[in-house]
Amino acid sequence: MQGFFQKNMLSTDGSNILIVDDDTVNRHLFSVLLGEEGYLVEEAGSGEEALASTAVPPMNKKEA
Repeated sequence: MQGFFQKNMLSTDGSNILIVDDDTVNRHLFSVLLGEEGYLVEEAGSGEEALASTAVPPMNKKEA
């Protein structure tokens, strides 16, 4: 699907994209298409998975 996304529509600056969809086929399709355009893609099958994948562990006092 070369050219599926117009080059001027997307920035390929190494941005990360999280695709959240309960349909595995949809997730994979968008992951492949966006990956071919230069994006770093992560997938999640539910809102809970998405939140878990974006969670930042709390800093301890020594790191602050």
